[in-house]
Amino acid sequence: MLDGTIENLVKLQAIDTKIASVARELDKIPEMLKGHKLAMDVAAAELANNTKSLELERASILQLETALVEYNKDVEEANKKKVAVPIERLEEVDAEIREKRMAIVSVEEKLRFSRGQVERLEEYMTSHAKEATDTKEAYEKEKAQREVDNKGLFDEIEMLKAERDNFVVALKSKNKKYERLVAKYDKTLNSRNNLAVSKVVDGFCTGCYLKLPPELATDIKRGKELIECPYCQRFLHDETVAV
Repeated sequence: MLDGTIENLVKLQAIDTKIASVARELDKIPEMLKGHKLAMDVAAAELANNTKSLELERASILQLETALVEYNKDVEEANKKKVAVPIERLEEVDAEIREKRMAIVSVEEKLRFSRGQVERLEEYMTSHAKEATDTKEAYEKEKAQREVDNKGLFDEIEMLKAERDNFVVALKSKNKKYERLVAKYDKTLNSRNNLAVSKVVDGFCTGCYLKLPPELATDIKRGKELIECPYCQRFLHDETVAV
């Protein structure tokens, strides 16, 4: 006789089902939290990209300003040379001065463009820095609320795990056969989607939904021995066992 063995396994399964249900709730990430996280990441990425662009533009301005000073010095030196050079070399010096002045015009145009870029980037960053801060604050607030909401679930799952541990200890102390049975139960639980014990309804295993051999279904109803499903290896019980 089973002496309540299948009933005890059904009770253990009921506890594990509750644990799994609470665990699924804990694993869920609310859509609002995901939305805040995405917005925060996008805002932070945009801010980082624009910060880098701003640094590059400022570095470019420094280089252009240095080049402008050098070109102006070159023009000044060339003008001084005109006084001392022979007449036949004046055209050469004038060509040099024209070349430097064209370079100055080019540098000044680049400077205007870069300074405009810096101004636009600074305006963008000023307006978007607050957006980045706001999205981060919204995310942190929602995350903190989620942690508060989850505390009850964490407490519940810890209570259920303690209940399970105490129940298993009581079973093993009651009869040594539960050492082997609980080990087999746990192995099946982990490999069969958190379901190690299943009910037989109309000759079907409700774990794998396969039709059982008629003689096996009859043996389960008699309840004289512990029977496993030949297809999914779950422990089987009939509808008369309270779940």
